[in-house]
Amino acid sequence: MMNVEKSETGKKRIVLNLFSILSLVFTLVFANHFKLSDKFFLLPVSGAKFSHKNFYQKLSQVPVFAVTNSSGQPYLANNSKGEQVGLIFFSHEDALGLLRAMQKARQVSDARIYIMGLDKAYKMVLSNAASSGIKGYQGQELKMIFRFYPNQKQIKYANSIVNGINFSEKFKGIPIFIADGLTIRKGNEDIIPIFLTKEDLDEAWLKMSLNNPDINPKPTILIGDLIKIIRTMETNKNDYCKFGFFPPKESTEFVKKENKLIPSAKIYNGNFNKF
Repeated sequence: MMNVEKSETGKKRIVLNLFSILSLVFTLVFANHFKLSDKFFLLPVSGAKFSHKNFYQKLSQVPVFAVTNSSGQPYLANNSKGEQVGLIFFSHEDALGLLRAMQKARQVSDARIYIMGLDKAYKMVLSNAASSGIKGYQGQELKMIFRFYPNQKQIKYANSIVNGINFSEKFKGIPIFIADGLTIRKGNEDIIPIFLTKEDLDEAWLKMSLNNPDINPKPTILIGDLIKIIRTMETNKNDYCKFGFFPPKESTEFVKKENKLIPSAKIYNGNFNKF
């Protein structure tokens, strides 16, 4: 269900129900027995109509990031429940920040950024807790889970939009941004883009408004939580068949740059495409 209210400027914005995520306390440890596969599958975007693609195919075009060693074994964080958490980042800058902190504090010489599609990452987050191969202080075996770490810059943007409607509210979740009325042409279809960064939404809206002077230069922004949207798309396939995820421009540029350098990360040889 969606709540509609007016902001101080009189514009209507729709705020989707938000989905909370786990807050993590960083105590870095390492799971030697677990390894991310080097051969994750990136689904093609060509061929069938976009509206016929399932949401996993659409998710596959969004790159996300983890911190691993040179063989793809993930570094884990310890949460308040004693679980070992593999963090999956939406921002390569956030992942690089953790990597640099690890290198500085622990002299982890072979730590690097591992890049995968959001489809694979989503399945990892949905998976049940597995053995981490790490023993607790009392000798008990600690469980391992994967959790998303939202883009912190986009969290600030989301909070600024939420606060424009209700100052006492605070955004919780992984923010996505939709511009009311914005569509992107894909073949013979008009696709509704779901942005993971407000900057990409602003850029797309600007391009459209330059070609349509009658359009308001400031978009009406709809904000919601990524997990909530994915679950809704999964259960209401027909209603959301024309929605697509727009991979962040910064992320795709980072992937292209890494592919051109001597590999410092495990990267799929294909490309992350827009829709």
